[in-house]
Amino acid sequence: MNNEFQPNVANDIRRIHSIITRALNVSIENIPSLRQKGTGVRDGFLNYLQCLATVINGHHLAEDEIGFPYFRDKIPEMPYDDMILQHKEMVVELEKVTAAVNAARGMNDISSSIASMPEALNSLFLLSGKNNGHQ
Repeated sequence: MNNEFQPNVANDIRRIHSIITRALNVSIENIPSLRQKGTGVRDGFLNYLQCLATVINGHHLAEDEIGFPYFRDKIPEMPYDDMILQHKEMVVELEKVTAAVNAARGMNDISSSIASMPEALNSLFLLSGKNNGHQ
């Protein structure tokens, strides 16, 4: 029996979308208590948020610049232009998250710097749900 890994693009796309959705859920659930956490936990969580923003941005660039052009003639019924627009909307929210993370770094009281983060994360979650409907 051959146990060799067999690549499957559809499964890989579902997998990364599941990872992103879980990371957004974890972020949304933990932001309210972030103000009460110690500096080490806060710094670690801010790194987590920065990493999440980087992963989402990189994933969408790969879809927009490589994946969608490749699949356009193979699966023409997919709403590629709509998904690209959703990705552009998400960039605005990702910039809010990144700006809040950068503002919070090294601060004792991070309340003001992360005030916009729950709304941005929820917007990302809602937009990613729309995108996941096209898997």
